[in-house]
Amino acid sequence: MGTDLNPRGVKITIGGEEYEILFTINAIDAIQTETSLPIFDVMEKILHSAYGNLDPENLRTFRTVLTILLQETDPEMTEEKVGKAVIITEYGEIAGAMLKAFGVSVPEPDEDDDDDDEEDETEKDPTPAEQ
Repeated sequence: MGTDLNPRGVKITIGGEEYEILFTINAIDAIQTETSLPIFDVMEKILHSAYGNLDPENLRTFRTVLTILLQETDPEMTEEKVGKAVIITEYGEIAGAMLKAFGVSVPEPDEDDDDDDEEDETEKDPTPAEQ
């Protein structure tokens, strides 16, 4: 069984150019460092951007995260270039793609975890035969 050493991200189009965004460990580290927030708090701000809430803090976070993700494949990308290329009507679509990329990049929780909770409850409540 082989591993996928060439992960694929989510494709987005900005200013007529196609990019692929992927939350690598380096990207997540850079995002958390740049925003001084845990990644899940950052993604909550991206979610708000997807629904059109572009208050100054969400807008800055959106631009910062998008820039870092684009720098993974285009090291010359800057926040200024992103700010000029992305128009307001694209925010929702791009934020949605960022959320999708984050979901693709984060492992699904184990289904076994739910079973463990049920086992714990069973241990606490013995059946009448065990009493």
